[in-house]
Amino acid sequence: MTDGPSQVLLKVWKTLGGTDSPLHSIHWTRPLRPTQYVCSLAAQRAAMARLATVARPLCTALDSLMAGTGRSPFRVSAAPVGGELTVDTFVDCFAELAPRAGLRPVYDCESVKWLLEMAARKTYLGDLHRVRVRNSANEVVGWYLCYLKRGRSCEVLQMAGRRDAIELVLDHLFYHAWRNGAVAVSGRLQSDFFEALKAKRCLFHGAGSPLLVHSRERGLVDAVRGGDAFLTRLDGEWWMPFLRPGRSPVSA
Repeated sequence: MTDGPSQVLLKVWKTLGGTDSPLHSIHWTRPLRPTQYVCSLAAQRAAMARLATVARPLCTALDSLMAGTGRSPFRVSAAPVGGELTVDTFVDCFAELAPRAGLRPVYDCESVKWLLEMAARKTYLGDLHRVRVRNSANEVVGWYLCYLKRGRSCEVLQMAGRRDAIELVLDHLFYHAWRNGAVAVSGRLQSDFFEALKAKRCLFHGAGSPLLVHSRERGLVDAVRGGDAFLTRLDGEWWMPFLRPGRSPVSA
């Protein structure tokens, strides 16, 4: 399994008998500061980088005006109660709240500790935030892991929630990202969140890297492609590159 391939690798993979997972190759984005988000996309293009720099103060002012408009589709509501997601609480939450898919990771405290320590080192993506979400009855109903850096998109590694609290988890994620200066929130689609993401006016697209899978056990491939698998970015290598794009090596 790989979830960080280039289009060249995708062609090679399929030529050699591998396949992709269409469902897990869909990505979503929820703009939080829409004009600053467009500006950040423009800044990634060499021809528009200077214009994006000049336009940034205006974009900031426009987003502030829109945020104060009660009917703005980009308005972010105040979040429910949250707290830090520790290694122990992650393992407990996963056992209790993660979707009962036919194929899903097996986590224990040692493996989760290693994963979170390694993920936290990839600071070029932003600071790793580990958050558990509670409802009004103070019950833990979900969690999320994401990278946050002010002025950039918040990238979600993993999220999960009780079936009746999916929107609550998203509300907390969006508010938390907004409070920390993110211009948008992006992630790879998890099927149990599809309806809630659609209701929250998220944009669905194929701009991110696809998920490629291969196994001699056809049932495993069918489970992934059929959506009967809980596989998130945390379980792949999307966040693990040893080289920053166009930069010097990053320590492992």
